[in-house]
Amino acid sequence: NFFKIPLQVAEIGTIFDGWRGRNFFKIPLRGLLFACGNGACARWLAGVKDRARLPRLDPGFYNGRAVGHWTMAMEDRATGWLDECFHLRLREILVHVGVRYHLVFPVYCLMPDHAHFLVMGCRAEADQRLGIRMLRKYFSLFLPEGIALQRQAHDHLLREAECQRAAFENLAGYILQNPLRAGLLEQVEAYAFCGSVVPGYPSLDPRQDRFWESFWLAYESVANDA
Repeated sequence: NFFKIPLQVAEIGTIFDGWRGRNFFKIPLRGLLFACGNGACARWLAGVKDRARLPRLDPGFYNGRAVGHWTMAMEDRATGWLDECFHLRLREILVHVGVRYHLVFPVYCLMPDHAHFLVMGCRAEADQRLGIRMLRKYFSLFLPEGIALQRQAHDHLLREAECQRAAFENLAGYILQNPLRAGLLEQVEAYAFCGSVVPGYPSLDPRQDRFWESFWLAYESVANDA
């Protein structure tokens, strides 16, 4: 009464139609097996592509002084949305997100078809998942008609070794060099759509000399502010 069927999203319709007369299916998905009757399977298979999501760690990993690298891409890698007005509006939202969820953004880089955000919690009550949810909400509202974010952001929470100051600053530098690797310009300092946001410190700019010295002082001040 049971059959094991490899889940290939592009072939779901063919697989299901070919076995419609059977009563049950057993379908492996990320190491789990799901068994259901014909009607339930039909509804599940019809919507599986829309419901598929990137894996996430347990919510607690995103709280407190966690550090994450978040990447948001446009559907179909759409371009034509990024300009100085969008950049300024997004910076304003980053300030609100930071204050509300106790987060800072050491560096961010907006590319023509995606965006990178390095995010740090600065209090025990910090919550990156809620902060990114708010950021994506307003990011989407600012996009012109016909352009949308992909359904889910990609995240990488930094391990302890990656949070060591030298490794962390190297990662930030790698993020800022995205425009160079994409061939958009020859110097990071010339790229307009990148920056740093720590609420209360509007002059921070990762393209300037002695940025890290200023950033760490600002971060400790925000983190220790009662």
